[in-house]
Amino acid sequence: MRYAKALLQIGLENKEAAKMLYDNSTLFYETLIELPEFEYFLKNKIIKNSQKKEIVRKVFSDKFHNFMMNFIEVIIDNKREKLINDIFIDFLTIYRKQFGIRNVKVITAIPVKEKYKDEISKILKERLKVEIELECKVDPEIIGGLIIAVDDKQADGSIAGELRALKKKMMN
Repeated sequence: MRYAKALLQIGLENKEAAKMLYDNSTLFYETLIELPEFEYFLKNKIIKNSQKKEIVRKVFSDKFHNFMMNFIEVIIDNKREKLINDIFIDFLTIYRKQFGIRNVKVITAIPVKEKYKDEISKILKERLKVEIELECKVDPEIIGGLIIAVDDKQADGSIAGELRALKKKMMN
């Protein structure tokens, strides 16, 4: 949490950099999740810090703000790579809280088209009266309909959810 708060503090001191740091953090965290090999590379104790920093610089320097590049290098220099996922999860969480952004997940059986994502975002912003960050996921097991999760609350409008509710009703 200490590293996440430090990164947020940089963003609060430099308003222009704040959104960019958030976007950079999102991209970096998604990269760690989508490429487990990259995460393994960063956490590998055998690989020298200089090699880790060189690879990170080659991959991200044209995409990342200098503050973010320096931040990642500090994590590597201080041998905190094993905490890197937690650091970025914490940063994204406290950034959202600081700037009043709600994370909304929409789960559907098939991918949501871009025009519908915009419509869903607009409706949810109006209903929740806050800025939202929409994340769409696909889960064919819900059969149809959708599930909307906002923070720790969830509305299940899926066919699988309806079938579970019907089964429960019939069992009683």
